[in-house]
Amino acid sequence: MSPDAISALLGALGAALLAGGALLAAARARGPAIRRAGLLVAGIAAPVALLLLVVAAIGDRNPTRFYLADGGGRRVRPYVHDPDLGSIYEPGSRLRAEKREGAETLYDATYTIDRFGNRVTPPPVSPDRPAVVFFGCSYTFGDGLDDEQTLPWQFAEAVGRRFDVVNAAHSGHGAHQMLRMLETGRLAARLEHGVAHAFYSAIDHHPARAAGLAPWDFEGPRYEIDGGGVAWRGPFHGRVAARAIQLGQSLFGGRWMPPWLDRPVDPTVDDELWVRIVERSATLVRERWHATLTTIVWDANSDRGARLVELLAARGLDVLPVSAVLPTGRGPADLIPRDWHPTAATDAILARAIAARWFPGEAREAIAGTPAAPADAPP
Repeated sequence: MSPDAISALLGALGAALLAGGALLAAARARGPAIRRAGLLVAGIAAPVALLLLVVAAIGDRNPTRFYLADGGGRRVRPYVHDPDLGSIYEPGSRLRAEKREGAETLYDATYTIDRFGNRVTPPPVSPDRPAVVFFGCSYTFGDGLDDEQTLPWQFAEAVGRRFDVVNAAHSGHGAHQMLRMLETGRLAARLEHGVAHAFYSAIDHHPARAAGLAPWDFEGPRYEIDGGGVAWRGPFHGRVAARAIQLGQSLFGGRWMPPWLDRPVDPTVDDELWVRIVERSATLVRERWHATLTTIVWDANSDRGARLVELLAARGLDVLPVSAVLPTGRGPADLIPRDWHPTAATDAILARAIAARWFPGEAREAIAGTPAAPADAPP
């Protein structure tokens, strides 16, 4: 049984117990007011219990299932609340991610999360190497891929592990989480030897996420346009409101949103907010890390993605369209079938292209098998 179905079943059990208790109280009540109150509560709780049973049954028959399990094989909800980012994978966890469609397994992968809450990458050749940081969503985190198949891991191999590569991406995140990480300095413990470069991998849904329209990111950081930049205004929703939306999703489906939040993307407003968030992030990377932020945009087969490339280029920001490396970009051959995340082979091509463009010397040495020099060695 899927975690969502289990949650609905437990909710149904709770509602049934409430209905039973209310009926019992009504039966034993000595006054008509208490009896009416008991019957009213039972009259509300009983239909809710029935509805949740239906939700559990439908959810468990869903032909496409995705779940995460801990080391013991128990299905878990591995996300923990984070006051800055909304939610993250639990630091120090190791998870099995499996996605099935009927009897067919679309992927079965292992996710290892380090003590900082980032997905693991291979250690550098020496501990004093500068960092290369990757931000982004599930495309960069590596949904559906084992640890060693992700874009950041394969980039680390493509440069001969000459950098301490940090996979700061997370499933469901976007540019707004990147900016909040930069503002709060939460990566400082990993960056004591400096930063050589930073990359942010963007897909065409990221402006919607930055606008608070993602049906999972209820407590992510909310930014608003403020003068010529952006300003952080706290989370999208408070804890109580977020739980209320999650309850609604249990009743009406996993992507349900309240009517006042369920709106299409406004390219004029939402794209402008997103590009300003990226622009501010690039400024912080330059000022605090003395490095460059490059945005990798999955633009192929996407008019929205092409527009994002144009917006970034118009602001003078460093951008790499994925179509320049993979002309098909997000075609069937590039993505996991019926899942639509990049395959390990796609990430390998992109990782080698990034390495060759920004770190050609290290890439050539990695191919040749030349040992890396210490970080403080003279050129």
